[in-house]
Amino acid sequence: MNSISKNFLVSVFSIFLLWSCYNMDPPVRAQQPSAFYFYQMAVQSKIRGDTPKALEQINRAIRLNHKISLFYVFKAQIFDSMQVSDSAVFYYKKSLTLRSHAPEILKRLGELALQAQRPNEAAYYFRKAYIEAPDSVDFLLKLAQIRLQQNEIRQAENLLDEYRLTQKRKERPVSPLFFVIRADLAMSKGDSLSAARFYARSHCGECLSKEQAEWAFETLLKTQNLEAYFDLLAGVRKNRHFPEALLYYYRGLYYQAIGNAHEAVQQFERAYQKGVRKKKLLKMLIQFYAGQNKMERVKVLQSEIQE
Repeated sequence: MNSISKNFLVSVFSIFLLWSCYNMDPPVRAQQPSAFYFYQMAVQSKIRGDTPKALEQINRAIRLNHKISLFYVFKAQIFDSMQVSDSAVFYYKKSLTLRSHAPEILKRLGELALQAQRPNEAAYYFRKAYIEAPDSVDFLLKLAQIRLQQNEIRQAENLLDEYRLTQKRKERPVSPLFFVIRADLAMSKGDSLSAARFYARSHCGECLSKEQAEWAFETLLKTQNLEAYFDLLAGVRKNRHFPEALLYYYRGLYYQAIGNAHEAVQQFERAYQKGVRKKKLLKMLIQFYAGQNKMERVKVLQSEIQE
């Protein structure tokens, strides 16, 4: 290759490098953030506890793409967490117009309808959720509760039977809530003994209200069903809503029933120190302190009974 050719090639190569490094064309505009970018920003804002910012970001996501059901679900959840139920329901329903198969959304709509004292609407959503997700048989328990509240005893029984048979067929254990509803059903028929036994079998302190648990304790004690009483104690112990003071009191009654007077008194004293003032408790402590000739304590307790 002669020198002229070499010089020509070097010149061309130099020009190419200059063009590559110093391209004078105007810069390409940065790509606009996508709808999912704003959705992710909204999620992060909600995690940080910045609800107004989360709403602003999810609204921007929806403006960019109004056909994504996930965006409406997230917006509904924001209002749900703020306890703005009407707005939550609106956006949950909006999400269903874009993605109808969403049993968890139907479940939440049912729960919100129950909170708003609309049992028929709640039943509609729970039934629809069960149709869409037949393996999620807990929806049957929700329906049974509603029918029982509406005094539709036969329908409630049929739903419980359907639930029990489904669980048996699939070799799955029944939910603790099943026993609670069975107990409520027995109560509606006036069968207090069966009701108390079912409450005890639930082993679910979270499923029982304070009133239900206390009633069950008293009933089981009257019938001397101490095994079921002990099971109920074990369940209620896990219930953070059940007062610890009352738990000491009912433990004391258990120990008294099995003849362990020393432990019974210890439990009763703890209950008293925690603020329990049931007359039955005061009378038992009076009897104990009188036997120990602690008359000052007896006088205090007697004055509390008379108040």
